Amino acid sequence: MIRYLFSRLGLLLWLVGAIVLGVGIASESSGHPAFAMVAGGIALVLAGFLLWNSLRPKGRKNTRFAMLRRDSREDERGNDDWDRK
Repeated sequence: MIRYLFSRLGLLLWLVGAIVLGVGIASESSGHPAFAMVAGGIALVLAGFLLWNSLRPKGRKNTRFAMLRRDSREDERGNDDWDRK
């Protein structure tokens, strides 16, 4: 539960950071000095992304019908045998 909450907090930080970064870039392009706002936006986007990426729920790999699926590495090895002959 707490992991899910912090993951959502990371998304919120990412969104706020993107808005602050956009405003900072617009302010810089208009000629007003706002480097602190750009740096703060980058920091918020980076912190939010790292928090979200490390705590988001990972999808489990489906194991149903695993015996019927072919492994791509086996296919590559099989092709190498045909090329050698």
